[in-house]
Amino acid sequence: MEYTGFGFGGFDADAVGTVERFEAGSEFVEAASAHVDVYKPHPQGHFTYTHEHEKDTRDHAVNGISSLVKKGGYLLVNEIEEVTESVAQHKYAQLANSSYNYFNSKGKVDSVHEGLSNPDYGYIEDLSGFRMDEELSTIDNVVLHNEITGETHISYRGTTDNLAATKNFLTDWKTNGQIAGGSTHTHRVQTADQQVNKVIGKYGKENLSVSGHSAGAHVSYEIAVKNDLKGYHFNPAINSTQVKNIGKYADNVATQEIFKTPLDFASPLGFHKGLGNINIVQNLENMDGIIETHSIDQFAPKPKSVAGETLSVTRRTMGGSVVKGAGAIAGAGLAVYNLAEDIKGDVNNDKSALEKSADVTLDTAKNAEEFAVDGEIIGTSLALAPETMGVSLVVGLGAVIVNDLVAEHITEYAKSEIPRVGETLKKTSKKVWNFLKSPF
Repeated sequence: MEYTGFGFGGFDADAVGTVERFEAGSEFVEAASAHVDVYKPHPQGHFTYTHEHEKDTRDHAVNGISSLVKKGGYLLVNEIEEVTESVAQHKYAQLANSSYNYFNSKGKVDSVHEGLSNPDYGYIEDLSGFRMDEELSTIDNVVLHNEITGETHISYRGTTDNLAATKNFLTDWKTNGQIAGGSTHTHRVQTADQQVNKVIGKYGKENLSVSGHSAGAHVSYEIAVKNDLKGYHFNPAINSTQVKNIGKYADNVATQEIFKTPLDFASPLGFHKGLGNINIVQNLENMDGIIETHSIDQFAPKPKSVAGETLSVTRRTMGGSVVKGAGAIAGAGLAVYNLAEDIKGDVNNDKSALEKSADVTLDTAKNAEEFAVDGEIIGTSLALAPETMGVSLVVGLGAVIVNDLVAEHITEYAKSEIPRVGETLKKTSKKVWNFLKSPF
């Protein structure tokens, strides 16, 4: 009886060779040596095994294939690898981050300089030499100059996530809406236009570069191509108008470097090759959520080693980046839909304005909890699926249902208690007021 086994290229029904290893991702999974000695070469090149070992060998073969396939699937999702990146990517990611440091510190110059002098980035030799030009900088756009190298740089911040800065937050999202609608003349771009002219007047164009992240990268790209400046743009919010205008700047000399994580939500048009050099940067391990995938922190992690102008970084494989990111995006989309439906139901009922407001708040909190917890459950289930032959997906689905039912029950109970809470507050307020009015 003959048995056809693994060849050197993976599973091949006609391959001739020995059972030694199976490639999964970038690693080799060694087959158990104990299984090899039962095989005997056949004159025609196939594997044979003796009758007394037939059942054992068949079981070993089936288990071996199953184990290797599961291992391959697990590695696809969770495997990491060392990749080579340029020091320039890390340098300009940190310069782009300077505008966030300035904005988030409410205009503290020391915050910018401390970020650029961080010893963790000591491998970027000229980074600490940049100093902020306070006269030309704005709260959104930071102008930096290095007297030693002669390089001048403008960093444009992206959308703030600080809800406490309500005015800035709302203004930023209004601008984001204009960008999504195709505008290249937002107030951010208009301000940047005026600023870059002053910077060129003071420092010239020869050693001037720009960078930005997200909405800030929309601005940095627009300023770079309009003024033929070197640009570094991280997960840029490129819109349809900028893509249409690519031909308009075809004669530019300065190059544009686009850095993108595979499933970044803010830059679906950023893959267009006419924009410049497209650099796909795989996700860092444990940074797979939607916000994390988009973050500027993806682009300048601590390297494992540095060799001249290149460095080595540990990241997820491309397959892992895509699979993990896709799960996060799907979860977010479902959460947003559920929240919208809940709020619509809250607003359309006949409760008082106060109770409606409370209901919306509770539903928002509930959906945030469901998104966070369900995301962790689904992510773990996907990661374990290859090892458990899909059983973890069923268990994960059950866990998600239980979590959502509990969250729904708690939320509905809280809503039912709101009128009682209101009455209690009224009574308590009267007691406090009467106490304050009484003589001590």
